[in-house]
Amino acid sequence: MPNGSLDKIIRESQLAWCSIFRIIDGIAQGVHYLHEEHVVHMDVKPSNILLDSNMNPKITDFNISMVLHDGEITCDDILGTLGYIPPECFESSIISMMNNVYAFGVTVINTISIMCRNIQPYERLLCAWAWDAWEARQMEEVFDPKLYEGSQLREIKRCVKVGLLCLQSDRADRPTMADVLEMLHGKKRLPILKKPAYMESESDIESVTEGSCNSVD
Repeated sequence: MPNGSLDKIIRESQLAWCSIFRIIDGIAQGVHYLHEEHVVHMDVKPSNILLDSNMNPKITDFNISMVLHDGEITCDDILGTLGYIPPECFESSIISMMNNVYAFGVTVINTISIMCRNIQPYERLLCAWAWDAWEARQMEEVFDPKLYEGSQLREIKRCVKVGLLCLQSDRADRPTMADVLEMLHGKKRLPILKKPAYMESESDIESVTEGSCNSVD
């Protein structure tokens, strides 16, 4: 793909909000389509998302994907990439469509981090900056104003909240991808956001870091 992987973009580039929203929306549409086909990707992350010449995202690498006709299954192996694997996989070995939702949320937050003024992507503990900014109501101070128009700030805040909703500790509190698409476009009211359990203490946050599990190349 002409623009390489989203991971490379996050690490090396800055993008205006219009391009970032196009990427987020495109990923959401792709994951929603997979869910309609009962497919759990199991490794949605920036390095598995390629961008065409118009910055349209393409989800790749289905090596560990599976088809789920039932709501959920249990699996002996932990599959995916650390930092993108939901807590229920570690706690109860549960795999469901919510695996994709959780990984989508992490990807959203990492993608939006391109716009941050004082941190480099991946510099801080995964997704902690977004919760801190949301809780302190300091979104205006976090983002570089050169990368968005003032009228877009409301949309940016909404996308950050959608990303954090996808990271809820209890998978029952996470939205479906159909809900995500409606919320991204302001067509559905966003529910109350709860603080994820893994952000309750520094020691918990430190366990959510970038890297691959032993069961994934």
